[in-house]
Amino acid sequence: MFPKPNARQRKKLYQTAAALITAAVVAIFGISSGSNSSKEYTGTVIAVTDGDTVRLTDHNGQAQRIRMAFIDAPESAQAHGKASQNALKKMIEGKKVRVEVVDTDQYRRQVARIRINGEDVNFAQIANGHAWHYQSIAKRNQPKDDYTRYETAQAEAKKKRKGLWRDRDALAPWTYRKEKRAGNATE
Repeated sequence: MFPKPNARQRKKLYQTAAALITAAVVAIFGISSGSNSSKEYTGTVIAVTDGDTVRLTDHNGQAQRIRMAFIDAPESAQAHGKASQNALKKMIEGKKVRVEVVDTDQYRRQVARIRINGEDVNFAQIANGHAWHYQSIAKRNQPKDDYTRYETAQAEAKKKRKGLWRDRDALAPWTYRKEKRAGNATE
């Protein structure tokens, strides 16, 4: 019935089909073109797992796990871990927040900045001495102005010996995790 397409026509047909399939997949699954694509929404915090991780219900009623961007709080079993978690609970648990997603981590959590009434909660955790500025990550991904602001807040919290900085030998969470993997961490 139809004439058999030549090689050039077949190639064009395959390219068109591939483009249509790709477009359909992107439209259906919402795949973004990069890990730093920004997504913002509101939600209500239903649980604070630790000083830098929360669970919330988004505006569509879906549960989301959020790892707070650019900060690293003490682990729960670590010195100041519970205090960091409690400070975050007091600030946002049960409250409506604005989430600004900057990435997704290896555990499929959204990595995000959280705001409540316009206040940057991630920054507040650092400024109040409840978390470290996660420099190794922030150097690559955090806007320069924010990076400087977070660094200044950490230096000020340390100088004033706020929160975890009361302990002159405060152990950074990334060091704690590394020692724990090696079997050397102290609780």
